[in-house]
Amino acid sequence: RPLDPVWVYFAATPLKSSSHFSAVYKYCNTQFSYGHPNELEIHLTKEYEDKSLVNEIRSKYFEIA
Repeated sequence: RPLDPVWVYFAATPLKSSSHFSAVYKYCNTQFSYGHPNELEIHLTKEYEDKSLVNEIRSKYFEIA
């Protein structure tokens, strides 16, 4: 199945089980041992509320979180 669009902002490393990945956020290098798309979306919206660099990203995912 295709990856969630949120993965554009994260570097994915495959895990042993198929179609599962760990993730590293490309802007701040925050690591997620198991990259659940909903958790990645929450990181995009909540961790960077005051930073203009990610306003475009936040606007995409704000309604989800």
